[in-house]
Amino acid sequence: MACSAKYTDKEDSQVCSICFEKFKTPRYLPCKHSFCQDCLYSYIVSQLDSTEPRLGILCPLCREFIPNVCGSASPEEWIMQFPQNHVLEKHVNSTGQMHCEACLRDNIKEEGTYFCFSCNEKLCANCTKYHRRNLLTRDHKVVPLTETEKGGLEPYFDQGEICGKHHGRPIEYFCDDHEEPCCTTCVCTTHRTCGVVNTVEETALSLKEEQKENFDAILDYIEILEEKLSHAKLKQEMLTRQLEDKADEISDDTEKMFDDAINHLQHLKDQCLKNMATGVKKAKEKYEKVIQKLTDGIHCAKYCSKSIGESRMKTDASKLVVMYHTGLKCFEGLKRCDFTRVKIDLEHEKPDILEDIMDLSSVSEVNFLEKSVIGRVYLRCISEISLEGKFVRDGTFLSNGTFIFSTIGCKPCQNKTDYNDECFIYHKSGMQSKIIQSLPEPFGVAVKLGTTFIASSAKKSIQKLSFLSMLQNNENNTRCSVKMFGIAFLQENIYMACNDRIIKDNISVRGFWHSPTGYMTGTQVKHIASTKSHIVYSKRNTNEVIAMDAYGQTVWRYSSPCLKSPCGIGVDGEDNIYVAGKESDNIHVLTKDGKVIQVIEDITRPDFMKVDKEKKVCFVCTKRKYLKVYEIIY
Repeated sequence: MACSAKYTDKEDSQVCSICFEKFKTPRYLPCKHSFCQDCLYSYIVSQLDSTEPRLGILCPLCREFIPNVCGSASPEEWIMQFPQNHVLEKHVNSTGQMHCEACLRDNIKEEGTYFCFSCNEKLCANCTKYHRRNLLTRDHKVVPLTETEKGGLEPYFDQGEICGKHHGRPIEYFCDDHEEPCCTTCVCTTHRTCGVVNTVEETALSLKEEQKENFDAILDYIEILEEKLSHAKLKQEMLTRQLEDKADEISDDTEKMFDDAINHLQHLKDQCLKNMATGVKKAKEKYEKVIQKLTDGIHCAKYCSKSIGESRMKTDASKLVVMYHTGLKCFEGLKRCDFTRVKIDLEHEKPDILEDIMDLSSVSEVNFLEKSVIGRVYLRCISEISLEGKFVRDGTFLSNGTFIFSTIGCKPCQNKTDYNDECFIYHKSGMQSKIIQSLPEPFGVAVKLGTTFIASSAKKSIQKLSFLSMLQNNENNTRCSVKMFGIAFLQENIYMACNDRIIKDNISVRGFWHSPTGYMTGTQVKHIASTKSHIVYSKRNTNEVIAMDAYGQTVWRYSSPCLKSPCGIGVDGEDNIYVAGKESDNIHVLTKDGKVIQVIEDITRPDFMKVDKEKKVCFVCTKRKYLKVYEIIY
């Protein structure tokens, strides 16, 4: 970028509003605001670093939303979608050059008084007159040069009017094969082999007349999506405030806890020091009494020594006798006194809790538990699958994103040998991928470690299909001693719904049925699913949904007045549970803890709702024979 300087009002239009320096390689946004390429690059990088992957950015000047049309998260690719403002760049680089550029080509110097945005040239009055008369240039935008000096340096074309790959060339065609607008250069190069390339006028006419309903449908869809996003944003802002309030509450509690602890410790310290001071005072009083007694003994001994010593020197017999016996009596009394020395020691035991406190590395852990909160969902039908002469039983998503489901014939014959019970694999678009011949009366379908398991009620067997066996229709079956319906997996165990009980066995044992365990559930338990930690099953006779742990212990129960005859159960990638209310015509969406999130109404006699791991698409079976593919809208 150029060096900073003080600019006049006339030069303000040549100054980048980010770096406040003269433009260098300016690029302009769809809102027609221009910025230095390096400034714009730094701004995009800062936006990408500060948030999740962006759908667009806001203009640094007017805050208008600028979409990421190229769809790339790379700032280098992103910035190249914005055309270079050659008009502005030329004005910055040609400061002081005021001659007509058309005349200069003939070595004639005429003062430039006009500017052509299309040609990006200064023109004199005479050239401007012929420029406007010429058939090829009469549509060019020519303005007085004084208007550009006031800041009128916006590009002549909107970004939507020019080619993003060949800047400066207008959009004139539309490629239906790539669904991409293009210029004449694009048509002759990139799209020269495409089948359908129409002019933009023909495409616009088609959009207005033939696809009018698509406009309305898309606008309605966008309106719903915008409403949901606004609602989600409000919820997220509310959660932000709740997080801040919770943090303040924890901070206040922590401050109070520490203040109370410190005050209590201070009180204990003061009490300890007070008790020690009282004890020391009493000990000193004892010491002083002993010292006083010893002092009296010393004085008495000196008196006895003086009396007896002086009596010996007396010439008067009476004085000698009195002084001697007085000193002797005092000495006898002195010997009878108990001069025991007293020693008082102070002992201090450091409390263990203080050592524990000094060893603490932290007082308490603040855990941030992040979880994705599912909002209210809306279903938009993508396609409908109708199976003539078939009843749909159960289904699940495969690892490649396709959906497999089991079916039986509408009028099964108990003794027939040429049964026509099959499993179908469909794409999310609703297109059929494959038909698999299954055992008679297939019911539950589940996937574990790339292997698909299909339970056969009639044969009391489980059909195991790998990806290769799906292609070849090879059978690999495991027999069971009871009639089974739905199946699910939790950890290394398989769980089978057998009407009045749920049987668990270890699938790591070849062929399992090694040491099956049964959990009694009561009658009418046919549908079963698993979250990451629980087995979930429905009971139609009691209108309940029940979750149990790996050992058969009930964890929670769910029931509702608006849930009648619950049957099929689906689980998404975040362990949200979808329960089909057969006779209540609805789907109940529950958390993994059994709390209701939403009830999706107006689904006629649903059998199950299976949602993919990404929560984008679901398959809903109704009336046992209609299967619809829905897009999930949050």
